[in-house]
Amino acid sequence: MSRSNPSPLNKRTFPLWKFIWLACVPIAISYQMLWGIYFHHAPVGIWQSGASQAITTTKFASELTIYSLMLLKMLTMTHAKHPASKVLTGTILIILIGFTGHGLFIQLTQP
Repeated sequence: MSRSNPSPLNKRTFPLWKFIWLACVPIAISYQMLWGIYFHHAPVGIWQSGASQAITTTKFASELTIYSLMLLKMLTMTHAKHPASKVLTGTILIILIGFTGHGLFIQLTQP
């Protein structure tokens, strides 16, 4: 006697809202807080030397990586009741990735 699974959802997927509120938001807030603490306590000398450009380039590159991984995981590991919610959330992450990529591009093209 075979028993079929009544739920069509894959058991490896998570609800979109749980993924966003329990993974993405805490990671993003913690990440920004750590950079804020670093910039608050950074010596004044880094802003007067060329070190600040390398630091902000590192920040932008790591943000680009984090946001891209969040988008990839969101697309592959979540499900939503309404398909539009996943599209809207993905669009917001793509906009964040675009702004961060633009900032990184500007940072890398400065002499």
